[in-house]
Amino acid sequence: MGRSVAQFFLPGRTAESVLKDAHTFATAGKFRLGDSLPGRVTMTRGNKLVTFRRAINVGAWDAAGGANVLVEAWWETFLIPEMNANPNEIIGIVARRMVWGLASAFVRRLGVPPEAVFQHF
Repeated sequence: MGRSVAQFFLPGRTAESVLKDAHTFATAGKFRLGDSLPGRVTMTRGNKLVTFRRAINVGAWDAAGGANVLVEAWWETFLIPEMNANPNEIIGIVARRMVWGLASAFVRRLGVPPEAVFQHF
């Protein structure tokens, strides 16, 4: 159980530009945008009652010389609460790999290698 989390610094970027990229990614990927707090975008795809729901939260805040970024990814069903996106675990391998593919694609789009920044909890 848990989430996959990536936290990193993007030099020369603003929090606003990172969140705009998240909105663009969500729209292109046919995600539903959830209730977003300031500095955060929540995107989901699927239905946890039918199969499983994939979720990605993106948070960004300005820092000296760039933006700090936090990306959280997980999947869930009505029976199983949050499970991380570790593509190397066996339980829920299809869902994990789908979520990993989506989250890593977003991080890669920001110019960061996902394998270097994600931790699975």
